Amino acid sequence: MSLGSTVARLGKSETARPLRRLLRPILSHWSRPIAAKLRTGHTCYVDLRSVVGQGLLVTGRMDPKLGDWISDAVAGRDGIFIDAGANVGYFSLLALSKMRNGTAHAFEIDPRTLRCLHLTQSRGNVTNLVIHECGLGAATATAGLVSEEELVWTHVDFSATRGPRFTIQPLDSFAPEFAGQAVVAMKIDIEGMELAAVQGAREILAKHRPLVVSEAIDVNMARYGSSVREYKEFMATLGYAHRELQGTDDNTLVFTPEAI
Repeated sequence: MSLGSTVARLGKSETARPLRRLLRPILSHWSRPIAAKLRTGHTCYVDLRSVVGQGLLVTGRMDPKLGDWISDAVAGRDGIFIDAGANVGYFSLLALSKMRNGTAHAFEIDPRTLRCLHLTQSRGNVTNLVIHECGLGAATATAGLVSEEELVWTHVDFSATRGPRFTIQPLDSFAPEFAGQAVVAMKIDIEGMELAAVQGAREILAKHRPLVVSEAIDVNMARYGSSVREYKEFMATLGYAHRELQGTDDNTLVFTPEAI
């Protein structure tokens, strides 16, 4: 029996709760990607140093309310799903499982989760999952990376003078790659860079009018001199109404295009 299947069984067992407490310190330092079976039927490689990886291995899903919204937004549709801040790619795979003829474009910058993403894509032969090793912002730039111990908190550092650099690009620069396909929905969770990401996606938002679901946390956005209020106001200038998505793991907004 593989380590992944063993841990998954232990995670679901109430009687194994004491053993889980003993295993947690070991698993939190396990750097090798582990195959998790998702409820979509996909195999997704995860990093057990993250609560996301541990949760996906045991339950096969994450943030159910957000997942339900994405499922409804893309169900039966053709076109492109944008996953900004894809982590290990769960929401990309979920969207692909619901779309009739879809392609997911996953944007990620953390080398730890990128390793998992590439394994999921290559070993599962997921040809309609496109991985972009870059961040999304208002303009083309380079930045450093703050790699938090918890992988889901990794974020951009424009002031970094040491360490690896990566590229930030506006989503609009990918428009030629999207040609011939509609962008139907976007999920944005990039630890405070959400406003910058939509500022760099004006043309796509204006042309395709996708549904948008986004994390929106003031303390994260303040790192980059923005706020949730400014985020809402900017999207309103593009003809998007907003509402809170209740029951998600973090504060989340849904932006819906109004009739124009």
